[in-house]
Amino acid sequence: MVTVDKIQTRLALLERLPSGIVRIRFHEGVGLDMAGITEVLQARVRLAQGHRVPVMVVLNADSIGEVRINLTDHSPLVRDITLCEATVAPPDAIRRLTDLYYSHHQPPFPTAIFEHEAEALAWLEAQC
Repeated sequence: MVTVDKIQTRLALLERLPSGIVRIRFHEGVGLDMAGITEVLQARVRLAQGHRVPVMVVLNADSIGEVRINLTDHSPLVRDITLCEATVAPPDAIRRLTDLYYSHHQPPFPTAIFEHEAEALAWLEAQC
């Protein structure tokens, strides 16, 4: 079995960090769409390699598409492989949209929202 630690998709770079955390960093200047989100979810499953893993999703000002998309989709594809999930978002409109998203969609694992990656990493490491 070949171990994959990094997957580049059209919308994001996904990496398995040495700690085992899967980080999903959305590219700047690229709007989201359903096909791209599906590709990200499939890459997330591949990096998890059948294990439940902590996940960090890093959004930016361009992480909102024209269509309504679950930014951190808790579809059946990732529900059973996600231990916990931290979202890093800028403190402007994206942060408010992410807060709204979590208030209406309760994922089946612990989640938290942060403005800085260091805070998200510390929280994820404490969850493990």
